[in-house]
Amino acid sequence: MKNIITFIAIFFSILSFSQTNDIIQFNDCIKRLIATNFKSMEIIVSKNGSLVLDKKYMYEKINNEIIIYDYSANKKENFLQTNVKIDANGNITELRDIFKGNVLEGDKFIIKQYELKKKVLIDKDNIQITSYNSKNEIISKEIILLDNKRKKVESILSFYMPNDILISEIEKFKWNSDGTAYDYEKLQFSYPKQKVIGRYEINKYGDIESFKGNLFINNTQEDASFNFDKKIKKFDSKGNLVQVYKIDNKVQTLIEERKIIY
Repeated sequence: MKNIITFIAIFFSILSFSQTNDIIQFNDCIKRLIATNFKSMEIIVSKNGSLVLDKKYMYEKINNEIIIYDYSANKKENFLQTNVKIDANGNITELRDIFKGNVLEGDKFIIKQYELKKKVLIDKDNIQITSYNSKNEIISKEIILLDNKRKKVESILSFYMPNDILISEIEKFKWNSDGTAYDYEKLQFSYPKQKVIGRYEINKYGDIESFKGNLFINNTQEDASFNFDKKIKKFDSKGNLVQVYKIDNKVQTLIEERKIIY
């Protein structure tokens, strides 16, 4: 049981970081696509030795929105699409996950459409992400502080409950001078209470390459070190990512392809 709890804690520590990291990389990807006047994009990924459709992006320029359809096997239950609202500069301002399924109203379930929303405010030195439930009530807020190179230096996640606000976790990032690594510390106050201390190495694409460090749960220290597969990314003439290759024993295997229509 101890090993299972430790694995879950490590997994969600990594997941928590990757979600924070993704909003910056995702916003950069969206800005580049918008700037190059794309019309649509299909993301094809490797699964069981074959390349299959994972996601599709459709740009609705008149509405300043990108619609994302998810075809992956692990998509959320009852999920229909994600609507990404963008401003005049190509920055994300809102993410709406739209669902259709059984919803309890009164004393019975009815099939209807509902949504979960995130509002994103991107400023020069910070990013604020406010999450809402299907009743449009605030359920959490994340504040990401940035340095003058627009790299994360601190992240604070708070949960909103009736008559109370709970600070769930605080993350701190101390970057080296060339931006290829940073010392990391995370304090999680919600269950399971934990602390992570270590160092992330970043590749030239800005992706996590490895983590060396420890996880502390209930005064017990566990090794939380891990490595990701080595990858090569290829970009088209407009600067958009179009292929990702995994490297194993110097052999390159295509694991993701993006078909972009301009």
